[in-house]
Amino acid sequence: MVNRMDKYDEMHKDLLKLKEQMNPKRESFRLILLYLLIGVIWILMSDLILSVLFDDVGILTKIQTIKGWIYIGATSMFFYFIILKRLNLFTIATNEIFNNYEELSAANEELLALEEELSQKYDELERNHKALALSEQRYELVIEGSNDGIWDWDVVNKNFFYSLKLKEFYGYNSVNFDNSYDGWVNILHPDDREKVLKKHEEFFNTDLTIYENKYRIVTKTGIVRWIHSRGKAIRDKNGHVLRMAGSHTDITDQVELEENLFFLAYNDRLTSLPNWKKFENELKKSINNSLLNSNKLSILYLDISNFRTINDTLGHKTGNLFLQSTASILREFSSEDIFCARLSGGTFALILTNVEKESEMEEITNRIINRLHEPWVFEGHNFYRTVNVGIAIYPDHALDTATLQRNADTVLNYLKSNNKQGIMFYNKEMSEITISHMNMLNDLHEALLNEDFQLYYQPQICLKSNSIVGVEALIRWFNTKTGFVSPAEFIPVAEKMGYIKQIDKWVINTAFRDKATWNKIGFSDLKMSINISSGTLVDPDFPELIRASILKYRLDPSEIEIEITETAIISDMEAALRSINFLRDLGVSIALDDFGTGFSSLTHLKELPITVLKIDKQFLDKIGKEDESDLIVTSVITLSHNLNIKVVAEGVETEQQLNFLALNNCDVGQGYYFSKPINTDQLNSTFLVKEA
Repeated sequence: MVNRMDKYDEMHKDLLKLKEQMNPKRESFRLILLYLLIGVIWILMSDLILSVLFDDVGILTKIQTIKGWIYIGATSMFFYFIILKRLNLFTIATNEIFNNYEELSAANEELLALEEELSQKYDELERNHKALALSEQRYELVIEGSNDGIWDWDVVNKNFFYSLKLKEFYGYNSVNFDNSYDGWVNILHPDDREKVLKKHEEFFNTDLTIYENKYRIVTKTGIVRWIHSRGKAIRDKNGHVLRMAGSHTDITDQVELEENLFFLAYNDRLTSLPNWKKFENELKKSINNSLLNSNKLSILYLDISNFRTINDTLGHKTGNLFLQSTASILREFSSEDIFCARLSGGTFALILTNVEKESEMEEITNRIINRLHEPWVFEGHNFYRTVNVGIAIYPDHALDTATLQRNADTVLNYLKSNNKQGIMFYNKEMSEITISHMNMLNDLHEALLNEDFQLYYQPQICLKSNSIVGVEALIRWFNTKTGFVSPAEFIPVAEKMGYIKQIDKWVINTAFRDKATWNKIGFSDLKMSINISSGTLVDPDFPELIRASILKYRLDPSEIEIEITETAIISDMEAALRSINFLRDLGVSIALDDFGTGFSSLTHLKELPITVLKIDKQFLDKIGKEDESDLIVTSVITLSHNLNIKVVAEGVETEQQLNFLALNNCDVGQGYYFSKPINTDQLNSTFLVKEA
């Protein structure tokens, strides 16, 4: 642009020179004067010369004419060159003006374009200005309206900026807050300060631009808050941090929620003890340590076997308090070498480390059991814990966590299934028993699916008429793999694994179907007696099952007798009485089985709405051998008759027993003396057809 302006100055100077050379008035005056001067000189000089040379007027006239033409020609040539020169100057000026005009036009167009560009730049500048103002407004709104606190750190000049929201996090305001890096460092939690500063140092020594960290701060009022700090750094070409800016988010609620979730994931909600998951993790870690240090550890599966009774009898709320009390005692023994956890229900688990001898393990276990045996006082009453402990040792009994736990559980199950209490260490024979138990369980499941059971019936004989008056339905299982399985073996397994209700349902359906068949051939007076487990008796659906089955096979309720044990009644007295009263109202007979084997039978004779009492075989075995047994049997028969209860004697095997029972007015006898349990074909051919 400067060169172009210099060019315009030169053009201006040239035009001024042309202007001076082309003054119209001066040039016209000069031409006239020159023309007059030449004309005067020509005339005077030519006339003088001609007068000297010629005297002849004629010749002089001709010469004068020639002289005039010469003058005209000479002046014409003179003026031609004069005018040509001036016109050349005019042409030069015109061309110069035209060229200058074109230059000016181009310059004008350029100026117009420049003006338009400047106008666009101005508009853009105006827009940027407005955008910047809007951005600043938004920034202020974000800072004021955001839940996060905003910070800006000028690392070079060591200046810090904190938004008011961030200061509010800390419990400060703009006046009493130290707006500096050191001010921020001072509010860091003492336990996190070194870690946070080290994180800064590590970040500065990297080439990262994104910064993120979580730590605690202490507010002005002393409250601890969790902060999630995020930011971005600007670095120079050498990678040094020049500036950082970002936000602080209060994540206290989130951290507390995560901590609670973590606690719930690895701790039992009721007792706050570690749960099974944390127990397994701790066991893996302990086994790894034992492997490295070549020492032993043991796990104890501790079961409060009477927890279910307390829970069912006193209610779940009281049962929970009972468990919490148990956990509190176990927590007393928790140490670096003893880890306690709750697995489920009334079962707890302990890990003992740095204990090598079984005697030491047993000593520690006894201390724990003795403490647990102390009474638990609730509402003025003392309750005592029944404790079983199964112990498995690493590496003696197993080399991995799963097997070690399984072996400890095997010991506990062995204690339960054999009605034993106390402490027991694992041995290989227990696993064999457990495997046998599992095989039976699998076979039992298949038997239920395939209905591989059979019903056998043991006749009940009236001792006065010596005729059959009823049968007791007894289940039999012929396992295709192992042969005959005694009910004493598989019924407890079925009860424990929850299969007993299915079995009872099958027995009811089969027995009622057989009873309907006998009714058709004229034996409607034959009483069908069925044993019912405690689980089925207290099932709310059981009474309706009996009623529906009676209707299905068109039976008279008086033809049916349900045998129950006092153990079944005690398990849930309220539910048992509901079922019994329903059946009694329906017209079904209720028989109390195994009388004399419990500790409260006489009370039950008075309180329960039973119609039949069955004297257990153990009393009959002693008839004629012990006077006490004879007295007990006769007393029970007399008492029952006084209460309008019929008496059935079980296990009659000898004529002596039969004569004694008949002499003392026992109503019905049942046992091998009359017949062992037999199938329907044998019953039909031996008793029913003969009776018909």
